[in-house]
Amino acid sequence: MSENQTARQLLAQYREAVRKKAERERAIAKSKTAEAEKKREAQRAKKAKKMVETLTKNLPDADDINPNQGYSALRMIVAKAAFTSALENGVLFVDKDEHTLYATKGEETVKVMASDLVDQAAALVEWSEIGPRLTDDKGKRYNQFSLYYGLLHMGRENRLKEAKKKSSEAHFNELIEAMASVKLDTSKKGSHSDEAVNEIIEKTAATAKKLGKEFHRDRAGNLYLFCSEKERGIEKLDKKDIRPFFESIMSQSQLAGKFKSTADPDKFVAGFTAKQPKLKTPNFREKEHRIAL
Repeated sequence: MSENQTARQLLAQYREAVRKKAERERAIAKSKTAEAEKKREAQRAKKAKKMVETLTKNLPDADDINPNQGYSALRMIVAKAAFTSALENGVLFVDKDEHTLYATKGEETVKVMASDLVDQAAALVEWSEIGPRLTDDKGKRYNQFSLYYGLLHMGRENRLKEAKKKSSEAHFNELIEAMASVKLDTSKKGSHSDEAVNEIIEKTAATAKKLGKEFHRDRAGNLYLFCSEKERGIEKLDKKDIRPFFESIMSQSQLAGKFKSTADPDKFVAGFTAKQPKLKTPNFREKEHRIAL
């Protein structure tokens, strides 16, 4: 064998050795990655298990469920009961997007998979006592995927609700700030504080209109607020939630000392509501965001 042939043979052997070494290193790295991923998944599943267990801890009385509804409505009732149960135990289910669900408690957040919900879905069917009624029109029974998408829906609804609440609070804070500098007729007197209440109702309604706040009322006397952000739409305001805002307007006004009755804030809310224009749609209902469960 010539010197050149020997050199070529040695070079080929060296290259083969390098190739095999690289393959071994890749295999080891792949194995380590797979093992690490397996450990991460085990940790995620363990955390998720604790989170999803709260879905069935505080369920209401199933006797209150009206079974004479479509399967979509009944599935939504089940999802809401589970979502509320978790919330009462400090766990909030959040939709990251249309197909990704997370559960959060305090500073801990974990991704939840449909596979984590097998036991809870079965427990909810048993709790509801209407298992057959939860079956869809294609014969598909309620399962972990039904619960998964139900929780996605509830998470989205809750997120939008909180966004509306935050937006409405901002609108009220602007109104409170504006009313603090509005001149009121302090000469109004009387054995009762009705005159002062009527004065602040008139001025607050006028100020809200001047600020461009779109308050409306329905036939039942409920107060609504159109948020400036189009995607947040209209917010039906709970009287208990907005009462503190009206109390702040009263306490910061020039008539603060004339409000003697504990019922005055409620009169203020009712009077302010009565001053607002009616919703254009007589039987207005907030749009429901439905998804296939």
